[in-house]
Amino acid sequence: MCGKKYDSFSFKIKINHQTLVNSYIRLLKLFVLVNLLVAALAAPAWAMQAPQISSVQIDAGQIAIQYSSPQALLGLNVYRDGSYVTTIKPAPQRGSVQFSGSAGGYCIVGIVRSDSGESFSPCSAQVSSNNSSTNNTPPIGAGVPTNFRASIYSGSAAELFWGLPSDATSVRSFQLFRDGQLIYSGNGRSYFEDALVSGRVYRYSLRSINNAGGQSNEATYVLVAGEANNQPQSDPEQNTGSLATPANFRGQFYSATAAELFWNAVPGNGIQYQLFRDGALLSTLDGHSYFEGSLQPGRNYLYEVSAIDAAGATSQNVSFTLTAQSDSVNADVAEGFGMSLPSNRFTLQEGNGSGVVVPIQIQRSNGNRSLINLSMRSEQGDLSRFLRHSFDHTTIRGESSTSLRIWLDIAAMPLQFHERRYIVTAEQNGRRSEATLFIDVEPVNAPDIYLLVGQSNMEGASERFIRNSNPGGPDELNPRIRQLNVRQNSQEAFGQNWQYADEGSNVTNPRFITAEDPLHEPKAAWVSRKQGQFIGPGLSFAKAALGETSREIYLVPAAWSASGFCDNGFGDRGWNAYSTDAPSHSGTLLADRALTRLNMTLRDTGGILRGILWHQGEADSNNGDCAYRYQENLRRLVERIRGEARGDRRGGAARGSDSDVPFIVGTMSKGQDERGNFSEFGELKTVVDTVHRNVSISIPHAGFVNNDDLRPPTYHCGDNSCVHFGGAAYREMGYRFYQALRGVWTRDGNN
Repeated sequence: MCGKKYDSFSFKIKINHQTLVNSYIRLLKLFVLVNLLVAALAAPAWAMQAPQISSVQIDAGQIAIQYSSPQALLGLNVYRDGSYVTTIKPAPQRGSVQFSGSAGGYCIVGIVRSDSGESFSPCSAQVSSNNSSTNNTPPIGAGVPTNFRASIYSGSAAELFWGLPSDATSVRSFQLFRDGQLIYSGNGRSYFEDALVSGRVYRYSLRSINNAGGQSNEATYVLVAGEANNQPQSDPEQNTGSLATPANFRGQFYSATAAELFWNAVPGNGIQYQLFRDGALLSTLDGHSYFEGSLQPGRNYLYEVSAIDAAGATSQNVSFTLTAQSDSVNADVAEGFGMSLPSNRFTLQEGNGSGVVVPIQIQRSNGNRSLINLSMRSEQGDLSRFLRHSFDHTTIRGESSTSLRIWLDIAAMPLQFHERRYIVTAEQNGRRSEATLFIDVEPVNAPDIYLLVGQSNMEGASERFIRNSNPGGPDELNPRIRQLNVRQNSQEAFGQNWQYADEGSNVTNPRFITAEDPLHEPKAAWVSRKQGQFIGPGLSFAKAALGETSREIYLVPAAWSASGFCDNGFGDRGWNAYSTDAPSHSGTLLADRALTRLNMTLRDTGGILRGILWHQGEADSNNGDCAYRYQENLRRLVERIRGEARGDRRGGAARGSDSDVPFIVGTMSKGQDERGNFSEFGELKTVVDTVHRNVSISIPHAGFVNNDDLRPPTYHCGDNSCVHFGGAAYREMGYRFYQALRGVWTRDGNN
């Protein structure tokens, strides 16, 4: 009887246990379904359907794609064989797009407007082009490569660089020849020479090849190995028919009848200059200035200057209009009134709140009491951006003098010392009296500051021992390029969350040093050089920027390898602008740290924030939630940095979510070698890549750097795998970062 009771009890326990297990399974299924529903609501872009390609036709270098889409599209991103090609705004209700291209497999990404800005579909199924061309017409020639130039590193080493031609979207590759021999064929834009003979003359020619196979005319360059001041010049054995134009053509008055004209020398041997006045040859001379001592006060003179070499090659003319000064008593007085400037040249410092005051004298004939209206205009086109002016009296009745006040606000783009010319006009009853005003612009006395953020490719993960910071080397230090001397990225240095925003935990002494790769490695006061041998894009970026600023540059390194908005096992160490409840996301510590470092530098140097450089994305390409939130996360981060950066001399207009401080992103590596293949992106990585390439749509005052061609065989990959760029690629990338930054300034009207 006892045994039976025990068996009955055991059976009841088994039943109750099975009931609990079944209940747990039902709850687990419900939990999974709820989370899937939440994820779907949180990332509506997942539900966006990709367009469908019906055909891809190629004819004479033109690609025509027929497609259909369930949504009305704002635009299309086009990819060929996994590489981005272009972004196109399709015509409404058309279902087709056309552009210059070459044969390959194409897919397209749809762009639609959403509540949060723009959303992107997955890439469509790839469709190969059908070469339907029956046109036997020879291919149209490609555009000539631009800005063919060289940097000399030593007696035996130099690097050649060039820019894209005007029809850049159709360029497939470049061919570089040395002394008639092909030495390079590929889609890179630089070539390194390390076995030159010092003192020897080398003649290079370069041409581009377009997608249709057409070749451009050649750009040429003569290089004398070991001469650091090499510039493009005329080949003595070949009359090219053109020279560089004389730059900075300008004039300086000494009196109402005397002035001197100046221009910059053109590189080359045996260069002379032809100077014309009002269309007639005035002089042929060896120097680069000319004195005029018999000008007629108040008259306009048109001058033109051109260069000519010993072989007869001539440059294009550069023109300059000079208005001879009026006498202190204006000749127009006899006709009723006159206006003059007792002094017509002033120095104006950018950002000086006092500006300059220009005295104006008014002369009238007896009995002339009519109103005189004053105005000012630029003589050189649109040079008045950021310039403000005000007359003490815009309308004058009885006064004999007044003043013109001029201020120059600080622009987003750094300025160099330069001259501006303005015409001051007095008008009365249809008659005018004019005087030329010369303004020597002095840039604001404050360094340019750039913030470097992202993950390993911004931190620098090149090949080991690639750094060459020796004199003349590509990574040589420049005393005008400085950096914040930051602590090493490590758990030891940042073991506690509070340390990320603590100034003392972020830097070491001395606080600022001459910038040196690796930028994210600290340098102790008692050592002469850093020990690390990796490089990144930051230093070459600064060297490119240095040529267009008169001030020092300060770099603020704040990247961290493998970091992102996604958690990736690093807890709160992430780039999120603000805390988030998304379980896939990390925290704000790296954003906090970047702002701490930036604000220290702004405060201690008195500098001006000129740009934010970002290279990141790999860490957010392995999780769907992170990838589809990437655009919004990036936008929020930029808004926070622009809004919380310490104010500088540009004032409140340069802060806030829509600040005009440029934000530049670099695309991820597409390298491939024996260690792995990153040349084709998967669905999630393509989502992140699409955000990079369309950053100017989602973030104001932004641009991107296309790094697709910075891969083998032209450029080696970096440390560990081809997810990292190599040293030569980083150097080119830094140059491209600056060109993209400059492009944003130009687009915004700062240049």
